[in-house]
Amino acid sequence: MRMDERTHTASLRQRLARTRRRLLAARLLQGGLQAIGLLALLWGIAALLEALLWLPTGVRTGLFWALVAGSLGLLGWTVGRPLLALRRLSDEHLARQIGRHFPEIADRLIDLLQLETGRRSPAPETLLARAREQLARQIAPVPFEQMVSLRPSPRLLSLTLVPLLLVGTLWLLAPGAFRGAFARLLAPGRTFERPLPFTLNVTPGDTALARGDTLHLTVSLRGTAWPEQLTLRLRYAGEMRPETFFLKPDTTGRAYFALPDLQRPLTYQVEAAPTATPWYTVTLRERPLVRRLQLTLHYPSYTGLPAQTLPPDVGNVSALPGTRIELRVLTGAAPVDSALVRFDEGTALALTVRDSLAQGTFTLQRAGHYWIELHAPGGLTNPEPVRYTLELVPDDPPTITLLQPEATYTLDDALRAPLQVRVHDDFGFTALRLYWRLAESTFRTPETDFSSRPLPLTTPRPLDQEIQQQWDLRADGLDLVPGDVIEYYLQVWDNDRVSGPKSACTPLQYLRLPSLAERYEMLDAAQDDVAEGLESVREQAEQLRTTFQELRETIQRTRQAGWEEQQQAEQLRRQQEALEEQVESLTRQLEQITREMATNRLVSDETLELYRELQRVVEEIQSPELREALEKLQEALRALDLPRLLESMEEVEFNEAQFRERIERALELFQRLRTQQQLEEAARRAEELARLQERLAERTAALERRQHGETGESSASDSTGHVDPEALARQQEQASQEARRLEELLEETRRQMEELRGMPRQSMDSLRQALRRQQLPERMQQNAQQLRQGNFSGARRDQQQMEQQLEQLAARLQQLEQQMEGTQRQINAAGLRQALRHILLLSESQEALRNDIQALRTEQAAAPMARRQEQLVQGTRVVTDSLRQLARRIPQMDRAVQQTAGEALQAMDQAIGALTEGSARMAGSYQTAAMMHLNELARMLADLLDQLQNQQAMGGLSLEQMIEQLQRMAGQQQQLNDQIQQLLNDIQGTRLTTDQLERMRQLARQQEAIRRQLQQLARDREARRRLLGDLDALARQMEETVQELRRGQINRETIERQRRILIRLLEAQHSIREQEQERRRQSRPGEDVVRESPPELTPQQELDRLRRALIDALESGYAPDYEALIKRYFELLERLQRQQHRR
Repeated sequence: MRMDERTHTASLRQRLARTRRRLLAARLLQGGLQAIGLLALLWGIAALLEALLWLPTGVRTGLFWALVAGSLGLLGWTVGRPLLALRRLSDEHLARQIGRHFPEIADRLIDLLQLETGRRSPAPETLLARAREQLARQIAPVPFEQMVSLRPSPRLLSLTLVPLLLVGTLWLLAPGAFRGAFARLLAPGRTFERPLPFTLNVTPGDTALARGDTLHLTVSLRGTAWPEQLTLRLRYAGEMRPETFFLKPDTTGRAYFALPDLQRPLTYQVEAAPTATPWYTVTLRERPLVRRLQLTLHYPSYTGLPAQTLPPDVGNVSALPGTRIELRVLTGAAPVDSALVRFDEGTALALTVRDSLAQGTFTLQRAGHYWIELHAPGGLTNPEPVRYTLELVPDDPPTITLLQPEATYTLDDALRAPLQVRVHDDFGFTALRLYWRLAESTFRTPETDFSSRPLPLTTPRPLDQEIQQQWDLRADGLDLVPGDVIEYYLQVWDNDRVSGPKSACTPLQYLRLPSLAERYEMLDAAQDDVAEGLESVREQAEQLRTTFQELRETIQRTRQAGWEEQQQAEQLRRQQEALEEQVESLTRQLEQITREMATNRLVSDETLELYRELQRVVEEIQSPELREALEKLQEALRALDLPRLLESMEEVEFNEAQFRERIERALELFQRLRTQQQLEEAARRAEELARLQERLAERTAALERRQHGETGESSASDSTGHVDPEALARQQEQASQEARRLEELLEETRRQMEELRGMPRQSMDSLRQALRRQQLPERMQQNAQQLRQGNFSGARRDQQQMEQQLEQLAARLQQLEQQMEGTQRQINAAGLRQALRHILLLSESQEALRNDIQALRTEQAAAPMARRQEQLVQGTRVVTDSLRQLARRIPQMDRAVQQTAGEALQAMDQAIGALTEGSARMAGSYQTAAMMHLNELARMLADLLDQLQNQQAMGGLSLEQMIEQLQRMAGQQQQLNDQIQQLLNDIQGTRLTTDQLERMRQLARQQEAIRRQLQQLARDREARRRLLGDLDALARQMEETVQELRRGQINRETIERQRRILIRLLEAQHSIREQEQERRRQSRPGEDVVRESPPELTPQQELDRLRRALIDALESGYAPDYEALIKRYFELLERLQRQQHRR
């Protein structure tokens, strides 16, 4: 046989073998499926019978072996028989089966097999080989292996799956029954009893609990039916008889039982008839307990607080963040092998356990809760641990309050602002800083960033501090010009080192340096308020006078007083109280005006002193006498005492007239002083405008030089090359507005002069006309246009010309003011001298009349002397009227002058009454009193005249004298402060003794002496010019200390005030030295000083006559005090005579 023939034959044999194996697999699959379905049906029927019938043991055993035998037979028939049949199947039989499926190759396949075996073919081998090859090629493409399908038929699957589904359904419907039935079938020969219709299950069975726990029992019944009642038996250790409890299951077959606070071990059993559970055992173990808790709080170090141990068993903590909490836990009941502190956010802290003590430390960072968890061997923990609270007490941010200055503070030329700031924090501070920037400026660019510097602060404590600092803006490089606004605030930081320092800021405050014009405008507004207030007081005084006249006329007409009259008197009293309140308000306004004048140096020293005198004059408007007279009038009205009522009305009328006179005096003095102040203001404004024109001319010259350099001329670059013509034009326009305001001021001053007597109205008119002819506002506007147009040369010439004209205007205004002041001083001095001469003559005449009356032999002869006394009264009244007119021009004249003159008149009137009645002795006593008042009045006028003359000739103190005097006062103040501090330490917490009260009075006298030295220094014009600060305020602080020492009521505030007084005295010395060292250049126009002309004296004969009268008075034997007064008058006359000779 050839090789290729053998290959075809082998391939055919292999394909037949594969076909045989596929046929075997198909027969086995079919038999297996049949066996599974039949066995499932067979065993399912048997299990169903067992489940339903609970077959007896013999029957069940027989059934089991029958099932086994049937199963084996079924497997042999369905599986074994096909295996045996296929093993005997030959290739030819297989080929015939293939031929039945593939008829096209049926004969060829059998022929090929027969030819291969050599049967039935006597043909030659070559032909046989060719036939076999041709048959093999024809058979090769036919896939006869696929004649057998391995996929079971649907019928076979249904026969297999239906029994399985039936058995599975029954199993799902009754799993317990079928499981038990199969178990019994597989246990042949074993006897099974039929079960109850329910099952009984008890949890937890045997268990171990902690002492004190609750035993929870759960009884579960499952089945078709269960008993309605269960029996629970509990038997404690050591007892024989159990306790019985009856339980009723619910609809789900469950019953529950709880035994709380279990303290003894026990056994228990549950019975559900006819069955019962075995006895279960419950054993007890001990839980650990927290017997004592002790917490110690260690506060953050920056607080300075000591450690705090809380009371035992107090676990709630309220503390600062960063507080270290130390725990000490004493355990008991059971040994503890570990302890934890658990927090509600999920973290835990392990404690160190040693014997029965557990301790640890944690840091308080957040609020929440914590509890202590103890672990004993065996896993037991402490029951229901107490949850303690952790609360954070915030470290509050600091607070800062700026007490001084106000929100918008107006600076003076010294460029100093008083800073007084109060800071508070709960634990302390780290820093205090001052921040500032230039917020607004007319000629400079505002700053965007703040500069800062630290302020002195005691760190970290005390917790409340009040810092006073004099902010020198020049020391911080702030050289402001009028119109600049500084924006500033203060910031303080606390010392919180846990969360970081917190800070607080003051609101934004502002410092503004006003221009001279603005300061004068504010001053004018304040003076307008005072003027309106004085006018209002005068009108109300007139209403008071009208009301009193109506009351007096009613009483004089009816000669009786009723309820309406009492109401009128009450109205008078209320009107008088309202007037006093308004006068007090005016006094405060004048005090503020005077302080502003002194601080900003808006007026001369002489005018400032006159305003201080005016302030005293306004204070003297107050009339305690009128108030007392009105009270007497009310009492007389209530008592219905007509003589007393008439007397009270006369007293009220007199004091009311004096009250109105003082108001008129204050109003006229204010008008005169304001006119004088406005002249000074006009001169200052003219000087300021002149200086502005000078600066504009310098800058315009720089622009002119730069313009020449741009056109080709070489010029050195200068520092003013950045000047902007537009900026200069705007400044010139502002100057034009100021010049127009100056004209308006002069017009207003002229109108005021028309309302007053003795004013240089003609000189003022001439000056105003000259100013109008110059047309300064219009020329300044034109000059601004020249600057914008680039005509710098013409603009500069006009500026220089206007500068000269303004300087001349300022000089003329100063001359006019000095002329007015000098003329008024001469008039006042002449009036005082004339009044003094008249007073001396009246005193001499009164003395002569008294001596004549004393020389009379009978009382009846004294009556004709009343006419001479009446002449003296008329002369005294004339002098009193002249003094009243002088008082309206001389603010230095004290109120006592008018009072003394009135008392002299009253004594003379009483003398007239006594002479009319013929009582010479009584008249003599009244005349002596009148002489005393006249002499006292003469002394007052002489002192006032001396004061006016001394003020004219007085010069300022030298620099060395001022410093020496301040050093002496500072040394005295330091010693006094030390003595007061020592006295306060001695009396701390004790009652004052007599010696201590005497020491206080002595210290009060020392402080009063220092205060008088300060007031004396304040009167010096050079000292007032050089010294910074308000000397009047310093004197008032000293006065407060004097009053407290006299009352015996010193405290820590007194010590602090004394410290501030000493600091102000030392700062005054330092300020004078700095001013001397700086010697800043000041330019002032020349002044023509108008000195007072010598007053016109009385003729020499009159002086000689007065001198002889004084000598005679000395020889007549006056009392020592009167002799001293006469000598004083004699010295005054001698001085007047020497002045006449010198003239």
